[in-house]
Amino acid sequence: MTSIIRYFYRKDAVKVILLLVLAVAAVWAQKKQAKRGPRATALVVMAPDGKSAARLIPICIRDNDQFWDASIYQAAPRPMALEPGTVYEVERTGNSIGFFTVAQAVQETGVWIGLGKWKPYKAQAPSGVSPTSDDERPVLRRSQPSQEQGAGSSGSKPQAKPEPPPAPPEEEDADRPVLKRGKPSKHSEPATPPSAAAPIAGAKQGLAGAKAAAAKSPELVPAISDAGGPDPRPFTIERNADDEARLRKGAAVLAEEAILKQAGLAAANARVDYKEAALKYFDLDGNNSVETVLTARVALFPLVPARRGKAAATRRPPTAPTVALREFFVTFIARENLNGELQASFGRITDIRNVDLDGRLELIDAADVDGDGRGELLFRRRIGKDVSYLVLKVGLSQTTKLFDSAGE
Repeated sequence: MTSIIRYFYRKDAVKVILLLVLAVAAVWAQKKQAKRGPRATALVVMAPDGKSAARLIPICIRDNDQFWDASIYQAAPRPMALEPGTVYEVERTGNSIGFFTVAQAVQETGVWIGLGKWKPYKAQAPSGVSPTSDDERPVLRRSQPSQEQGAGSSGSKPQAKPEPPPAPPEEEDADRPVLKRGKPSKHSEPATPPSAAAPIAGAKQGLAGAKAAAAKSPELVPAISDAGGPDPRPFTIERNADDEARLRKGAAVLAEEAILKQAGLAAANARVDYKEAALKYFDLDGNNSVETVLTARVALFPLVPARRGKAAATRRPPTAPTVALREFFVTFIARENLNGELQASFGRITDIRNVDLDGRLELIDAADVDGDGRGELLFRRRIGKDVSYLVLKVGLSQTTKLFDSAGE
């Protein structure tokens, strides 16, 4: 009997120890989560040749598990995200391609931007940053904000003339955000730009014109500065010709249904014509499930009665020019479900007559904005001459807005 009792006591002791270990681990994990440092997301303005970049646009910063406008967050007078010496890892669809070091914060039309140096992936480390071991990745180190800065993003955008960049201090300033970097990961820049735009049937001419215009304009590339977030990973996905055809058809069907519904027209009475269209594919969760983003300018045309005396309408294009019933700018997101079918997750359809009021969304790229290892989609919104930025987290049946610089 004694041996049995001792046996049970011994088992109870082991259980107690295991529970204590688990409890301590849970508390440690919570403290580690609570101490997550700031994670800044910005856009680097890349020259058309892809070899030079000198400007950085701050977008948002996650601090204390909340998102703030990085262009004004803790501005005293320049925002924290643009402190000289801060280094951003530039990522094209999750692939690390180089580093941007902020040298000076200036204002353009009342908005803060960063001027600095661009170092491609295979170039030397940014000035003032020493390479470290392979297992260290870029970290943004920052102490508690000073009393002058405050603890939030209160106040309007600063109008004061920005301070000149200070001379490099002999000793490290603990209050200044500094991004140290190690050697970049091996999946740097792919041979070709990932998620290349795929044309929708009937929109080849418009897409070619859009590509030609894009080739002459600067490219906006996401850049991340973080204290200890996950390693960058690509959000691209491999696909063959059959997959592309299936995804292209599925996205077009879903978008056309939504367009006709918003216009209050039946498919038998109108056809959708793509003037400009592009598809991009992503694997945001790393589970080989495709997220498809369709951006397009479309027109609705009335269907022309069939020839040879048939009374029924036909979907054949008209032989003579026809005035469009309506025109729209479309941004449509769909995600592949377990059956391999596309399911609508987000849609924004703007009548071209209201574009100065409602604006249009332009896809920039995918990036891990919140630091959870998954990708989010970055969009630029144009309303007249005003520009704002939007970050969306894509779900299976709906999309969540993480950040909107317009405050909508």
